[in-house]
Amino acid sequence: TYNTAFAPLQVVRVKDSADSKRPDGLGSIRRMGFGPIKPLKEEITLLEENKSIEYKLIDNPLIKHHLGRIEFSEITPYITLVT
Repeated sequence: TYNTAFAPLQVVRVKDSADSKRPDGLGSIRRMGFGPIKPLKEEITLLEENKSIEYKLIDNPLIKHHLGRIEFSEITPYITLVT
């Protein structure tokens, strides 16, 4: 789950993607923070299953143009490198 992967940061999905089979997919929006304070909001802009995720921070007056990319590479069937 998000809260295990991103601990101590807490993540809550606030908008599902249009794809009901992948609610965390393209167009989904998540809020991130600590406890009830979750000032960061990100939108998934690209999803390549088991390869990469791209996102952008939205609705943040302090950070106007942040784009991120997370890539996944299989090391073994049980270990994934995240960069």
